[in-house]
Amino acid sequence: MLERILDAHPLIVGTGEDSVFNGRLPEIRDAIVKSSAEGVYEMQKMLVQLADFVADTMRDRWLKVQKEPPTQMPTRFVDKMLSNYMNVGFIHMVFPEALILHVAREPMDTIFSAFKHDFPSGHLDYLSEFESLAQIYDGYRQMIAHWDEVLPGRVTHVR
Repeated sequence: MLERILDAHPLIVGTGEDSVFNGRLPEIRDAIVKSSAEGVYEMQKMLVQLADFVADTMRDRWLKVQKEPPTQMPTRFVDKMLSNYMNVGFIHMVFPEALILHVAREPMDTIFSAFKHDFPSGHLDYLSEFESLAQIYDGYRQMIAHWDEVLPGRVTHVR
């Protein structure tokens, strides 16, 4: 819902869960590590290049689905990938000015929402068991607490 509200602004585009950042995370991580060995200046230069790459790719994907040429080009993109909570550190490094929003729901609402969906058999089978969902939720809350400790104030919590 928050993504839809933000997407209503003419300069903001919601990209759903089609995450350029998450899709390229191994490459992003490797580029940061490699450039850090070359010094702070090289790492900062690489972070700018990575940010430009991600933003340009998001903009290109958005332009491809437009039926008509846009009258205004968006200046912000919303990446609501569910696993972003794991990547706050990388997001902070690549996009130091980005607003990082964490939408916090009641635990049982979150767990039941995942449980009630009938996902195809395969790698999401753990979603059909409350115990595994509770463990995943606990790990997620611990990770959010970690970011609040190591990057205080960087994540804005929305209930």
